Amino acid sequence: MKKFVFTLLAATALCSASAAELVRLPYAMASAAEKEMSGCDTIYTMPTANAEFPGGMDALYDFYFRNLPKEYEMVMSMSPNIILLKAFINDKGEIANAKVLRSFNPAYSDAVVSVTEKLPAFKPAVYKGHDVCSYRIIKLYFK
Repeated sequence: MKKFVFTLLAATALCSASAAELVRLPYAMASAAEKEMSGCDTIYTMPTANAEFPGGMDALYDFYFRNLPKEYEMVMSMSPNIILLKAFINDKGEIANAKVLRSFNPAYSDAVVSVTEKLPAFKPAVYKGHDVCSYRIIKLYFK
């Protein structure tokens, strides 16, 4: 009987642990550096509505096309030459920090980050009707 109760308790503990692992919060606490640069205590990873560039993704890509130096040729289709950016967008829609996650060329990365810092304000992410801080992943393809 004791063995059965112990097995039952162990199985319950395992189920509880796996259920807890499945729960994903829609936000994360901001690090000290993120809080200092943005003033946000919380960064939403699953907002109700993501941060949006005015005019949508086509307008965002057009901004990069117009503002990157001409030697950096962007393409709209898939290419092995990709730069993946993670941009922190505060609750006012301003980009507070852009970080390159993946790049095929450091010179291209520097150019993309400098253009990203010039982007106009986004429409901020929304969670339960309130503007919130969030991240936005931006993929750019080059020739």
